Amino acid sequence: MSDTQFYVFFAPAALPTMPTNILWFLWASVASKQKLCIHIVEDDEGIRDSTSLLLETLGFQIRAFSSAIEYLNSPPTGAADCLLVDIHMPHMTGVELLELLRSRGVNTPVIIMTGNGAHLKRRVLLARNCAVLVKPFEESELLAKIAEGCARVNGH
Repeated sequence: MSDTQFYVFFAPAALPTMPTNILWFLWASVASKQKLCIHIVEDDEGIRDSTSLLLETLGFQIRAFSSAIEYLNSPPTGAADCLLVDIHMPHMTGVELLELLRSRGVNTPVIIMTGNGAHLKRRVLLARNCAVLVKPFEESELLAKIAEGCARVNGH
């Protein structure tokens, strides 16, 4: 945990749509000064950069990777609280990365980003602690998925 204080800012319109347990989890993270670490694995530079900037602005610590292979080959710098992974990437898809991580006993929450999630739901739901986020997505949707995944891991 970091001793660095951080703040999470939400668009006012997003707050009424967020469930109370998600707001509580995000508030608890802020109150405990815990800076949640999100790893983004996305081959589209524009999406990777804009999502990184959004989450950094909201107070998250971010590590971004351009592929699943880059992510797997990166030197460890601490565990992620949540992985945000694109479905379609060269050499290894987001679902293949998810399945590999689960086979290694890594239970970090994973959010699979896709343009059309209908065909993925069953396969992804079979994986533990995983969700689908359909692009384009709203800030509140992304934050809700992150909070839900992190809250499940932390027993909330």
